[in-house]
Amino acid sequence: MSAGGKAVFLSYASQDAAAAERICAALRAAGVEVWFDRDELVGGDAWDAKIRRQIKECALFMPLISANTDARAEGYFRLEWKLAVDRSYLMADDVPFLLPLVLGDTAETTARVPDRFRELQWTRVRLEETPAELARRVAGLLSGTVPAPVARVVAATAGGAESPAAKATSKAAWIGYAWAGVGIVFALVYAVRPMWQAREKRSREPAAAVNASAPTATAAPTAKTASAVWPRDSELRRAIALIDSLESTREDFRLAEDIVMRVAEKAPSDAEAVTVAARVQNGFLLRNFDFEAERTTRAKRYGERAVQLAPEHPDALLALAIFLTSRGGDPARAETLLRRAIAVAPDRPDLGRSLVRALEAQPGRQTEALAEMEKWAARFPDDALTRYELSILYRVRGRPVDFEREIDAVLAITPLPNALNWKARAALGRGDLAEMRRWLDRVPARARAEERTVTSAFVYATLSGDAAYGLAALQTFAEPWFYDANNYSGPAALPRAELLARQGRPGQARVQYEAALAEINRRKAENPGDTTGRLAEIWALLGLGRKDEALALHRVTMESRRRPHRVPPMVSWTFDTIPRALLVGDRAGAIELMREAAAFPEDLQTLRLRMQWDARMAGYREDPEIAAVLGAGSEPAAPR
Repeated sequence: MSAGGKAVFLSYASQDAAAAERICAALRAAGVEVWFDRDELVGGDAWDAKIRRQIKECALFMPLISANTDARAEGYFRLEWKLAVDRSYLMADDVPFLLPLVLGDTAETTARVPDRFRELQWTRVRLEETPAELARRVAGLLSGTVPAPVARVVAATAGGAESPAAKATSKAAWIGYAWAGVGIVFALVYAVRPMWQAREKRSREPAAAVNASAPTATAAPTAKTASAVWPRDSELRRAIALIDSLESTREDFRLAEDIVMRVAEKAPSDAEAVTVAARVQNGFLLRNFDFEAERTTRAKRYGERAVQLAPEHPDALLALAIFLTSRGGDPARAETLLRRAIAVAPDRPDLGRSLVRALEAQPGRQTEALAEMEKWAARFPDDALTRYELSILYRVRGRPVDFEREIDAVLAITPLPNALNWKARAALGRGDLAEMRRWLDRVPARARAEERTVTSAFVYATLSGDAAYGLAALQTFAEPWFYDANNYSGPAALPRAELLARQGRPGQARVQYEAALAEINRRKAENPGDTTGRLAEIWALLGLGRKDEALALHRVTMESRRRPHRVPPMVSWTFDTIPRALLVGDRAGAIELMREAAAFPEDLQTLRLRMQWDARMAGYREDPEIAAVLGAGSEPAAPR
C-alpha cells in the first residue's frame, strides 16, 4: 500500500483495535484503500506528521465511536477527530467526508464526540454482519456508483436483533443534518398531538357510543375502524386528552403515563393500549421532558409493537414513524409508514405534519418538505399546529416575514404557548424588549412554568436588567435541569445564580453556583459519557471564581465549535460563546468569533445590541478591536 493518499482513514481507540481490524479487512477485501495501524499511534514527530498528512489527504474519515472512546478523556484519536472536523469545515455541505461508525449502544446525544459528529447520520456496526455491507457501500461511493454513501445498516428491535421490516426498508442515506436547524426541535413539541379540532369532536361523542371497560386484548384496529371513536377505553382516552392539550405540561405527561401503563399491564397485547403507550413515551422525548436511554428504548419497543398489533391503523403507524424520525435514525422508513397512514386517514393534518418532518430529516429533500407543509397548511388553514410548524420551517430557512405571518395566523386561532413565546422572540429580534415582555405576559398560566416560557423570561431579564422578573419565573420551575436547545440546557440553579449575581447578592449567588456544579457532577457520575452540562460547567466554575479551570474547559469546547459562529437575533445570548470567551479571558477567541458573526448583517446588528444591553460587557465595549468589529458610529439605541 502506498504511503500517502489513502482513500479511508479509520480512527479508533486502542481498546477497539480488534473491531477496527475487522472493519479494515472488510474494506480492503472490497478493494478500498485504508490507513490503519494495528497499534494506536501515540507519539513521535514522524508518526504525527504522517497522520496529519493522511487526514488532510484521505477521501473519507471514519471515526469508530464506542464505550471505550467515551471512557477516555484523552487519547490520540481525539486529536485525529479534531483534525478531521477542522478539515470538514472547509468543505461544502454536500461533500461526503465524515462517516461516524458506532459500536454497541453508545447514544448520539451523550457520546463524548465533537458536536460536528452529532450533526451527521451514524452507522451502527454489528461485527457479525455490518463490515461487509459497509465495505460494499463505501466501495461504491468511492467509485462513484453509489450516489448516497453509507446506509444506516442496522435497525434493531428491542431485543437487539434486526427486524425483517427494518431489513426490508433499509435504504442508503447520506450524512446530513438531521433537521434544518435547532428550530425544528420546537416543531417536534407537538409531534404527537392530533388535530385539536378532532379532539374537541371526540369530547362531544355520546358516552354510550364508547366502551368504558378496560380492554382485554382487543382485536387490532383496521382501516375500517380507524375513523371510529379511538381509543375505545375511557382511561386511554383520558391519557390522550392529557397529552393532546395545547397547554399540556410535564405533569400531564406523567399522569398520562401512569394511566396508560396501568391499562397496558392488564392487557399487554392490546393494540390500543400499546399504541397510546408509544405516543406517551414519544411525547416525553419530543417535549424534552426526558433524555434517558431507557425512555428511548421504551418508545422504540412500544412503537414497533403497536405496528405489529395494528399494522394498518394510522395511530400505530404514526407512533412508530415519530420515533424513527426523531430518535430512530430512519426517516425513510418513517415516510413509508406515514404514507400508508395517510392513505387510510387522508383528512388528518397530524399525519401530514409528521410526513413533513420525515422529509425534512432526509438530506436533499428540504425544498420538498416545505412545499408539502405549505400544501397541508392551505388544506387545513384553521389547524393551529400545522400553521405553527410551517412558521418554524420559515424561521429556520431565514424567512422572518413569512415566519411571523404564520405565527400571527396561529395566534388568531388559539393562544398557543409556543407561538406566544416565538412572538416574544420576534420582538427581541427587532430590539423591542418592552414588546417581548408584553407577549410573555400573555402566555397562559399553566404554561408559564414550562421550560420554554421560563427560559424566555430569563433571556428577557438578563437583557432588560429586570432580574426580579426572571427570578420569579425560575421559582415556578420545579425540575433540576433545563433542556431547551435554543436557549439553555443545564442545571436550573445556574440561571438563578446569574440573576442573583446581577442583583448584587453574591452570597446567595454562590450557593446557587455550587448547587449547579453539584448537579453537573452528579450527572457525570451517573453517566460519565454525558457531556450535556459541559458548557454550563464553565459558567459555574467562573461564577465560583475558578477562572483557570473555566478557561481550560472553555478551550476544550472551542475545538468542536461549529464555524462560522452565528449570533441569531431570536436566540439566547446569556450563555453564548462570545461573552463566555471574554469573561474567562480568551479575548482573542472572542474577537475571532465576533468577526465571523459580523460577516452576516443580521448577526452584526444582533451583536451590537447584545454587547450594548448586557451589563457584563460594559468593560469590553471600549476595546479598540471590539469596537472596530462592531463598527464605528453604529452604537444601537437603549432597549425599548
